[in-house]
Amino acid sequence: MQKDVYKQLVNDNHLQIVGKKINSREWIRVNTIAKPYHSLDLKTQMFNQYPVLKSIYSNPQNPLFVLIELDIKNYEIIDG
Repeated sequence: MQKDVYKQLVNDNHLQIVGKKINSREWIRVNTIAKPYHSLDLKTQMFNQYPVLKSIYSNPQNPLFVLIELDIKNYEIIDG
C-alpha cells in the first residue's frame, strides 16, 4: 500500500521545500516539480550502500520503494 505522501505527490507534484540555517535568520525556499524516477540500477546501488533499505523493502524491485526526482524551478535565499 502506497503511503499518503506518495499519493499526494501523484495528485499534485508541485513541491516547496523550506529550510533554515541553525543559529541564524537565513533561510531558503525551493520550488520544485516532483516525479517518480525509475532506475533499477540506482535502486540496487542504494540497497548496497544503505543496508537498512533491505529491512524495509526487501529488494529493489519492491513497488513501494520509489525514487523521486526533483526538478528545481526556482529558489530564494532570505537573510532575515
